Amino acid sequence: MKLLLENWRKFLIERKLSDSGTPLLLPFRTDFKIYNDRTIRQYGVDSPIELNVILANDGVYHKGATKWYNNKVGQRSIYNMMLDSDAPRRARLDEEALKNSMALWIAIYGYVGVDLQPQSNEEIDFVRECFRSGVEGLSFYEGTAYRGMAVSEDWIYEQLFGQKDAYSYLKDERGPADIKMGVKDYLNFYRLMKGQKVITPQTKSYQRYWEHKLKGENRAESWSRSEKVALNFGMYNLGGTIDGDDGTYLSIVMVADTKRNKDVFLNLDWMYKNTILKSEKGNKEVPAFVHQNEGIKVKKAIIPYRQIRKFFKDFVKNKRGSDKTRQAIQTGRIRPIQLEDKQNQNLLKEQKYNKLLNIEQDWEIVF
Repeated sequence: MKLLLENWRKFLIERKLSDSGTPLLLPFRTDFKIYNDRTIRQYGVDSPIELNVILANDGVYHKGATKWYNNKVGQRSIYNMMLDSDAPRRARLDEEALKNSMALWIAIYGYVGVDLQPQSNEEIDFVRECFRSGVEGLSFYEGTAYRGMAVSEDWIYEQLFGQKDAYSYLKDERGPADIKMGVKDYLNFYRLMKGQKVITPQTKSYQRYWEHKLKGENRAESWSRSEKVALNFGMYNLGGTIDGDDGTYLSIVMVADTKRNKDVFLNLDWMYKNTILKSEKGNKEVPAFVHQNEGIKVKKAIIPYRQIRKFFKDFVKNKRGSDKTRQAIQTGRIRPIQLEDKQNQNLLKEQKYNKLLNIEQDWEIVF
């Protein structure tokens, strides 16, 4: 392990990913011809996709980018195969650059293509240094990023209020530092929905954001440059969770910007264009790579009301979901949220929250 970390540190200093004889991510490029009869006969590889399948079957992605540095047999096999290939070269193939480039691919594709998490903070540092290296094709995304999710009521309390569940919130077991979103916003968030609702953090800080922590020990998370794509993922996930679950889930889209999250979101445009990652292009993904427990600064969340209404109508029309869920929607047990009684709406506007909490009819509407 000590030698392994030393190799990583060596790379972080040299940042050698490509040269004139070793194009970036060479084995997986699709913008020029690589594989030929020799690679088919000797290595059983006729395309970048075929190589990708072999690596997946051999467990290379599961072992992670760091382990690639100890895989001398694998490194030599890739190097020899590239020598026998038709890959364009203006100079001698650089084995060190090829090894580093392969490690980067394993880290990126391992998450984006195979949904495997980076295994250490050192791997996160490695990926970030690659994208800081100035190598053409590697850069961080700049702009707004979106993440669609289907979240539970407890998630709302934990993420936006710093509480472990709804019960502790009702007991008001909070200190000033725990409050991440105002009570009025929360009630709007779950109850007063008559159009698309945008929630912003109600912190006293000038920064105006809340910190989203990745699930468990995760260090990578899927975000998109497209709000529409994120919304579709959120609705898709909602379909997977609400089916048979009596309406404890809500679809939201979290919004973050790169001004608050420097060197967090990866720009994959070049990979979409020039490698087999193009199969994932429709997701317009800008994945977040962060240290464990580092978190992502979120500036707001969107509840896509119109799309949720359509989602529920599709349920009722038997286009999706189980009979149990459809019956719950048809009987009103779960449905798009609104405070139907005008007097209750006034209680909200007047911030008479205790009285509002005692209104059974509206608060029985779970979704």
